[in-house]
Amino acid sequence: MKITISVRHLLLLLYAILLTSRIAVIIGDVQSSTFWIVLQILYICIFLAVYSFNDSKFNILLNKKKNISTMIMLLLILHTVLWGIVITNDSFKELIFDQFLSQMIFLLVLISTVLIVKKYNFLSDFIKVSYYCLSFFLVYHFLKYINELDLSGVLNIFKTEGRIRANFGFGHYNTLGISCVCNICLIFLLKDKKQSCWGYGLKILFLIVSILMLLCSASRNALISILIYGVVLFLLNIERMINSKTIATILKVFIVFSIFAIVAIVLFPNFNVLMSNANRATLFKHAIPELLKSGRWLFGLGYASNTSYGMELTGYQTYWLDNAYVYYLVTTGVLGFILILVLALIMFRKLLKNTKDLYAFKQIFSMFCMYLFWGMFEPSLFQCGVIANYSLLVVFLVAADKNNEIFSWKRIEERKSKRVN
Repeated sequence: MKITISVRHLLLLLYAILLTSRIAVIIGDVQSSTFWIVLQILYICIFLAVYSFNDSKFNILLNKKKNISTMIMLLLILHTVLWGIVITNDSFKELIFDQFLSQMIFLLVLISTVLIVKKYNFLSDFIKVSYYCLSFFLVYHFLKYINELDLSGVLNIFKTEGRIRANFGFGHYNTLGISCVCNICLIFLLKDKKQSCWGYGLKILFLIVSILMLLCSASRNALISILIYGVVLFLLNIERMINSKTIATILKVFIVFSIFAIVAIVLFPNFNVLMSNANRATLFKHAIPELLKSGRWLFGLGYASNTSYGMELTGYQTYWLDNAYVYYLVTTGVLGFILILVLALIMFRKLLKNTKDLYAFKQIFSMFCMYLFWGMFEPSLFQCGVIANYSLLVVFLVAADKNNEIFSWKRIEERKSKRVN
């Protein structure tokens, strides 16, 4: 039996090794060391070398219309260089430089992965590899820490008392919650094709494990984000369900208004208590006032990691900056915050515009809305050390370029159109 191994297979294998190592380091299964840093650098070098080997494909970098992703990633690199080297804080330069190195390596991994995925048109295979790697860790930790399985406090997730939480060895409850939601999203994005009974059974198994671990994490952020995904996807498809555009618009406004009303009724009476219990009140009581008091509001206190600020290694009493938007505002000031906000808005606009083409783009835009919501509770936006940024962020960037050929879900859209007609 002859087995042929193509460049595509080798690149996917390298990505699987990198993703597996990053997940293991992030959740604490292995200690971070020079070896893992060297592995990432080798990955970057190999991917960029393979990408630039064929000069005919190198012009992708120069094609502005189909290369929004590269522009966004280069601006992220510019942001990191400016606040990691040029605009620093002398009182904790070493902490800023450590964050600079980690973030730069992550961004180079990101850009090299996106370029290769676009060059070889294997986004569906990339999603599949990401899904199996993450599923392996979830199932392994589920079995290893099976004694933590306890659903008795599920009904108390949104209450201030009686909430029971488990992290199944993922270090933090929200890390587990976001990882489970990420895996569920990857399942939704898997290529639609005939599967064997074993393949379908594994998908069901991984989905059940992800849901159970998500519920046990009691991560409000992760659970609400799934609701946001569903609502946005439903709103994007209303016009296809209702022939009248006017009625569809009225229905959209009604649904959005109803959701805001329900959230206000449920959360506002206990808002201050929830904020205090979730340690988010410190953002407004300490972090932002500390920024204003320092006089560095324009350029920020210093682009160090959230851990450095949370453990009070910077000399500023900001405590944990568990909000991506406040994190960028405090660490990089108004200028850095505006740059990140502009990048997020560019991606939002491009992904929204692309929803007119394929059903897959509607899914991805809904997931990006969910991704932006994650940033309200964790410093996860475009940051290293977040598992979802090694998979979903790649999908968002590739989708922003509106390359219909790279997506294999067109058959889903065609079949759904036939059903409607």
